[in-house]
Amino acid sequence: MKNLPLKCVVLEDEDDTRNWLMEKLQSFSEIQLVGEAATIDDAFNLLAQAQPDVAFMDIRLIGGEAFQLLDRLRQNNLPIPYIVCASAFPDYVMTALNDYRNYVVQYLMKPFAENWEDKFRKAIDAVIAAKLTNPTYEKPPTTHTFLNYQGGFTKFDFNKIVYLEAGGGGKSIIVTDDLNYEVDYTLAKLMALFPNTFARISRSNVINTDRIKSINKGDRTLEVICQPKNKTINITETYYTDFLDKLPLAKTQLLEE
Repeated sequence: MKNLPLKCVVLEDEDDTRNWLMEKLQSFSEIQLVGEAATIDDAFNLLAQAQPDVAFMDIRLIGGEAFQLLDRLRQNNLPIPYIVCASAFPDYVMTALNDYRNYVVQYLMKPFAENWEDKFRKAIDAVIAAKLTNPTYEKPPTTHTFLNYQGGFTKFDFNKIVYLEAGGGGKSIIVTDDLNYEVDYTLAKLMALFPNTFARISRSNVINTDRIKSINKGDRTLEVICQPKNKTINITETYYTDFLDKLPLAKTQLLEE
């Protein structure tokens, strides 16, 4: 199945339980763990950035309940993953199945250590089946992400970002038409969070390909649309061919010397 492995996050407020869940889930080849969180705020930031396929999620998190978290995702037009609920409180079952029936694929009652292999296998199979049999379930187009900036979470619209620049010391600079933002993310980390319209053109720069106006194959530069004035950026030879492979253009002509 081309959509495997499933990107998965674990949202659980108890450290021991969260660590146990992550250890056990890693034994399944269909699962790719991409993050963990214990609080509502950390979970929101994780889901906004990683946009996983499935969340193994406790109903009660530090700072609130999971349903508040899902409401925040809806209000911000962020995708809600398939959900495997875990709780020791059966009263939450009806809320989960009624209000979020399009997302909840399995409900695990705590404690679930006994026969955990069978329980997790059923949950993972349920996620795979849901992805295969529910073609109407689609994540909304990814238009933005929230990044940790100056002590809070700032929304960054992808279409407003012109390019990214390495800032040194594990930092990067996000260049928009209006402002430059120095954030505590490497270029590699940002590329993992951003859509494939962002392409690396050197060790120092990642470009938003939707902002490209022209490419000069002679001196290996490109011009990007930027306010108040367009900017020319170098493409290093190491990245040139891979960069062109990402673009819908006559690549063979641009590769000719």
